[in-house]
Amino acid sequence: MIKKFIVGLTLLSMTSFAYPSIYTGSGGLTVMSARTLPFANLGINIGIFYSREQYHDRIAISHYPVYHHYGIGKFGMNYGVIDNLEIYGGGTFYGNYDEQNDETASGERVDMYILGSKDVYGGVKFWIPVINDTTKMPLVWLIGSNIYGTTTVMRLNDDDSTYIRGFMPYFEHHYDIGADFLMDLEIKPILIHLSIGYLKVGAPMDAHIYPLAPITNAYFTPHRYNLINWGAGFEIEAGPFVRFIPEITGHHTDRLTSGAVAADTLIGTIGIRLITPVGVTFDIGGQWALNHFDFVPDWGWQGVNSTPEHPNYDSLSARNPIQDYYNQAARWRVFLNITSTNALIPPPKPPPKGTIIVEVKDKETGEPLVANLIFSDTTIAPMMTDSAGQSSIALPPDVYKFDVTKDGYKTARVTVTLKKDAELSVPITLNKIYHPKGIFTGTVIDAQTRKPVAAKIYILELKGRPAIVSGIETGVFKDTLPAGNFTVKVEAEGYVTQTFPIVIRDRDTYIKNIKIYQKLVEHKKITLKGIHFNSGKASIRPDSYSILDEAVQLLKANPDVKVEIAGHTDSVGRASYNLRLSEARANSVRDYMIQHGIEASRLIARGYGETMPIAPNTTRAGRAKNRRIEFIVIK
Repeated sequence: MIKKFIVGLTLLSMTSFAYPSIYTGSGGLTVMSARTLPFANLGINIGIFYSREQYHDRIAISHYPVYHHYGIGKFGMNYGVIDNLEIYGGGTFYGNYDEQNDETASGERVDMYILGSKDVYGGVKFWIPVINDTTKMPLVWLIGSNIYGTTTVMRLNDDDSTYIRGFMPYFEHHYDIGADFLMDLEIKPILIHLSIGYLKVGAPMDAHIYPLAPITNAYFTPHRYNLINWGAGFEIEAGPFVRFIPEITGHHTDRLTSGAVAADTLIGTIGIRLITPVGVTFDIGGQWALNHFDFVPDWGWQGVNSTPEHPNYDSLSARNPIQDYYNQAARWRVFLNITSTNALIPPPKPPPKGTIIVEVKDKETGEPLVANLIFSDTTIAPMMTDSAGQSSIALPPDVYKFDVTKDGYKTARVTVTLKKDAELSVPITLNKIYHPKGIFTGTVIDAQTRKPVAAKIYILELKGRPAIVSGIETGVFKDTLPAGNFTVKVEAEGYVTQTFPIVIRDRDTYIKNIKIYQKLVEHKKITLKGIHFNSGKASIRPDSYSILDEAVQLLKANPDVKVEIAGHTDSVGRASYNLRLSEARANSVRDYMIQHGIEASRLIARGYGETMPIAPNTTRAGRAKNRRIEFIVIK
């Protein structure tokens, strides 16, 4: 039970949820959010603000330190009409307390306080999603609007008596109406709230006469200015129960009135929001005036300024009491806001569910498989088994059909009947898809030297398949290929590329020993070893045919090459005889190659007799080496 409770709280914290702000509508502290309370949720909030300022009384003739205490209280409610719409309303109360210092010059001055109601307000807020699908991107983007109104309830006459103590009276006025454009950007764990709006203020209802000194009265007409309001705030989630909230708000008057000074007001707010599991939140923080002009403990709603118009205004006092008030008012305040949010209509109970436990294995090996589960009911998202081949799925009782798929395996189609509160175990074995295949193996050697060659072997029909490589020391290669007819290309540095067909049969081995031929370049000399002639004659002995056939293949592999066939003898016999014999033997080799498909224009036969020995003619072995046929590349 405890685990379920903790998991539920964690899931709630991961879901964006709107909490009532200080001004009742859901949001941060002072900046409203586009998001609203969910359907049928009721929020109640109580906010308390406090600030204090010590200064010398500059209105009265005597000068001594005093303390002014400012208190504001707010009470409000908001309600989620639907998931995208909420309504809210509330009221503001105030209390001013003038605390006299012990240094009072006479006993006539005593502490004074006043309590009263300032205004009531209400509004409606709604939003629409721009980006709200976190499965595609980790961003939520909402836009919305807030439409609101406010008016005074009453003004206590005692305001007059506290005015001489430096407290600003609250002027009664007609209805204020405003509208804000709201935007939220949610990139967990940061929620950003932005707002900008316009407040059309109502005109003051009357003017008042306030005593400045025992001998002087001044008549003041309050001026109220329309405001452009803006705000920006962050909610930084520090776990499921804590959010840090820095904000900045501003108010800009849209015109100047003769005899009055209009200016911007800029307020910084920072606080912490504590969220409890029972739906109660606590907002604790403070606010500072970043510029002090027009900053009063209840800033932001009225935009009041006043000018002295009474003919008996005491110019010798050298002060506008209203301006004195602005200069004396506190530039900071702290606050505590308590909210309670609860659903009036409990959410419907989830339908009873059962659990399908799927376990997927390989049929041959019994190894667990990571497979895909795709339901015929497209409202059920596809899922995968874990590394143990298992997946647990909670679903309402019903008949379900799903496919179990994995690359390289045949798809298994499953139908199960799930009952209420049942755990249904579904073991599934998948058969591998068999693809006919065989083995391709052999060696790659130099056609003349019979030495192994490191070559790359490509199967042209299997594009993208890496080359098969023969061993450097052995020339051996081996690979498994799908059954079929293929064309093989063999490449090696310094050798002519070869292509030839092969046929791979299922469960069979195709052996191919590949002889590749060197690329013939100009001036390259190749000695044909093993070419034998009858003694003293130019007729080629049959045991030399295989060597000559390799030479024919070498020339066919290099079709653009022209060669000289050079005949050489040892020094036994007359030099003239040996010269004629070597030329005759060279022509015999030329004739053989022409008969076996080499063009005559590519072959020149020359005899050099005994003039170019490669070994001493004094030994039998040396004389055998000198009796030879050579190919010399001419072109």
